[in-house]
Amino acid sequence: FPWNFFSLSLSTTTMSLLENSDLIKKVYFPRELIPISIVFANLINFIFTLIVVFFILFLFKIKISYLVLLLPLVVFIQTIFIVGLVLIFSILQVYYRDIKYIVEVLIIGLFYLTPIFYPLKLVSNISNTFLSIYMLNPLVQIITLYRLVLFGDYINYLPNGVSIFNLFFNSLILSFFIFFIGLWIFKKYEPRL
Repeated sequence: FPWNFFSLSLSTTTMSLLENSDLIKKVYFPRELIPISIVFANLINFIFTLIVVFFILFLFKIKISYLVLLLPLVVFIQTIFIVGLVLIFSILQVYYRDIKYIVEVLIIGLFYLTPIFYPLKLVSNISNTFLSIYMLNPLVQIITLYRLVLFGDYINYLPNGVSIFNLFFNSLILSFFIFFIGLWIFKKYEPRL
């Protein structure tokens, strides 16, 4: 479900400025509101999905640990990351019309480079160097955080050298970095919009 939130937000917002060009030409308002509003609409759907997930966890009597209290922080980190990417791709799509195709390929590539259907420990079995490079993908850290907060015993499946603190700290730093880069790129190109 976190992956769906990411991919749906990215794919639907890339064309959002072009699709709303009539509105942009008629009235002045902060242009970043268009892609950000789509992300927040997807966020609301994602939150309802999380409610269903909790119901399923309760139904199957899966033990929930105290780490579930960190779930809002993980959702916040992912949302900041998504907003940063959305700002970059939506504004660049206006000037470079092939961005939407790059985003489609990027989403497919990231799907296989993110531990959605395989555990992170599988990557660490290849080599620690590969794991270090692999962990640079912010989605790896975010998806792992979701597993940790929803399934408390997942902490036993973390590779050596990977801690909860490092996952939170690194994903928070990377997400805010992407967010500020996205905001900077958007503001740079917005006057010519």
